[in-house]
Amino acid sequence: MKARTLRRSAASAQRFIPASGDLTEFVEALARSRGRPTVLLGVAFDAEAPSGVWIVTDKRDYIAYPNDASAARKAAIVCHEVAHMLLGHDPPPGTEGLASLAASAAPTLDLAVAIRLLARHGYASEQEADAEGLGTRLAAELARRERLARAPRDRVYDRMR
Repeated sequence: MKARTLRRSAASAQRFIPASGDLTEFVEALARSRGRPTVLLGVAFDAEAPSGVWIVTDKRDYIAYPNDASAARKAAIVCHEVAHMLLGHDPPPGTEGLASLAASAAPTLDLAVAIRLLARHGYASEQEADAEGLGTRLAAELARRERLARAPRDRVYDRMR
């Protein structure tokens, strides 16, 4: 993908990243702009499952990540999947059956079983590389803003910024 498209997608995403650096707020803001709710699902992944997956249904998107992931790992996985959205990638092939299952049974669905059937090779390697690059930039910006939001502040500090 052209560097210009990546830069444009990164710049576009900046407006959705909250000053707090909160991942959930970021995903919710992006979902509102896309007009599609996005649900973050912590799932018990096994060793053969992908590290994360973006699932599209008629009514909403789901981003599944390992429920035992650290906060930083969760942010990296979610931002990678968000990057696929921002870059206009189609969801990976093979998620159609899972999408319809998620649409009808989302509140009680054990996605771990269904995700075992998915291979994370649904994207061309160039798309994966682009999503990884953009996702890493987004996760780093979230972390930077979170650090700034937690930093002790005073009037002198605020004037220096």
